[in-house]
Amino acid sequence: MGIIDECEESNEDFCADTPLLEEECEQLRDQLRKDKVHYLVMVQAIIARMSNYSAAIKGCCCAVIAGLFVLFFSGMNQNIHVIYSSLLVVIICALFSFFDMKYLQLERQYRDLYKTINENFEGTFKTDLKPPPPTEESRSKIGQVYFTWSVFGFYSALFIITILSLIVTLYS
Repeated sequence: MGIIDECEESNEDFCADTPLLEEECEQLRDQLRKDKVHYLVMVQAIIARMSNYSAAIKGCCCAVIAGLFVLFFSGMNQNIHVIYSSLLVVIICALFSFFDMKYLQLERQYRDLYKTINENFEGTFKTDLKPPPPTEESRSKIGQVYFTWSVFGFYSALFIITILSLIVTLYS
């Protein structure tokens, strides 16, 4: 039972006798609402950071892969170097997709925390910013996160571009 519930119960019993108690309960309710808003702002800031990190990872991956394409595909006519460089690009894509997937998973877990705070607020809460563990309904399990358009769609497109550039280079 939260503090607000206790306050409301005590208001039912003592409201007629002590009007000061009603004012105190209203001040307490206002303070708890303000605390909830501050807590939600903290969680929202974490969600925004996770989203920014994910975008930065995608940008960094594109820059690294573009640099490798320029380095290995320009001026090299040896097929063996093209095959190794394409393999390196695929490995780099896999690593970056893993990092991106972890950030998206954390972002979804923090969204679940935000939703829990916003819906199930009882007046007292722990200001713990640790996200809840992934559940089936939260869509934050590794497999569910990996096969989203923002992870699988992006990195599979890079993989297809790499394979196509390998084919074009080998057969030209």
